[in-house]
Amino acid sequence: MLPEYNEAVTINTEVAPSKTFAIDSENGRVVGMIDGLEAVKQAAAIILDIDRFEYPTLSWNFGHEMRQLFGEPMDFAAIEAERFIKEALTQDDRIIDVVDFEFTEDGGNLMASYRIVSIFGGFTNETEVEI
Repeated sequence: MLPEYNEAVTINTEVAPSKTFAIDSENGRVVGMIDGLEAVKQAAAIILDIDRFEYPTLSWNFGHEMRQLFGEPMDFAAIEAERFIKEALTQDDRIIDVVDFEFTEDGGNLMASYRIVSIFGGFTNETEVEI
């Protein structure tokens, strides 16, 4: 005979704080602390600046795979860029979705503009994809 368990298990989940160092990317300096939507904006910029699988000290879940689009036709690159951007950004648990993609060709490169929806609100972002 197997034992019966009728006790409900309650799992408490808390959102981890998003407070982080504010980085002045132009001067390469830490300039204070940020939290909330500003921290998500900075995280999105960093994620889309790092090639996935390139650095052994970073998690394989961090960064993007858009370097694979080099030399591909624009139509194919636009479809794959949307997928790569979405996959890269939604690894951050503060980012709920990436929507409203628009692509334009700019001198042989692809400009992607989109809206990032986070737990703190939404904002628009742009990424240049080298083709």
